[in-house]
Amino acid sequence: MKKILAFRIDRLGDYLICSKILHSLKKKYGHLTVVCSKANYKLIKSQTFIDEVILYDKEFPLFRKIKIFYNLFFNIYYLIIAWDGKKFSLLCSFFLIGKNKIVLVYKKTKKIFNINFNFYRPSLYLAKIIYNKYIFFTSRNNLLKTEYLPGKYSELVSEYILEKNINYHLEINEHIQKTYLNYKNKFKILEYIFIHLDEKW
Repeated sequence: MKKILAFRIDRLGDYLICSKILHSLKKKYGHLTVVCSKANYKLIKSQTFIDEVILYDKEFPLFRKIKIFYNLFFNIYYLIIAWDGKKFSLLCSFFLIGKNKIVLVYKKTKKIFNINFNFYRPSLYLAKIIYNKYIFFTSRNNLLKTEYLPGKYSELVSEYILEKNINYHLEINEHIQKTYLNYKNKFKILEYIFIHLDEKW
């Protein structure tokens, strides 16, 4: 058994995009821990293939943050994945013990005195020193062409699993399934369009 640690301290949809990859990693290596946010905790906690779910929130008091880090520190991970670009995720991935560490580097361009400067999170210097592999993802305000995030995730883990990442892996409990079927039958839904509006709208 090899331990995988993934950071998803962001939103529900961000977790869903990588859920198939996480499921495949769990099947191949045997143990999966996910550090998540309040926004996606309930969903991630309901997924039975995840061995350990750790809730993190930036509003937690310092002592609680240290306790989370302390509990993670006394493990040896085969693979640590910092997907979300959050400060806590990057800090942990810097200092935790992992044979392999991979990261999504967020790129942002700012114009200063009419000159474009690129900024990276984490910095390229740290990315090259600390991580086995990193891939760039451009901030949406600086996009010049479409970047397919599920494909970026697949590329990032390609040394560990081969996953096209075109589907989600979502376990839905029996109660929710019954509720859905009741609505479907009540309103005679045959076809539908799913629209996702998040808080940024």
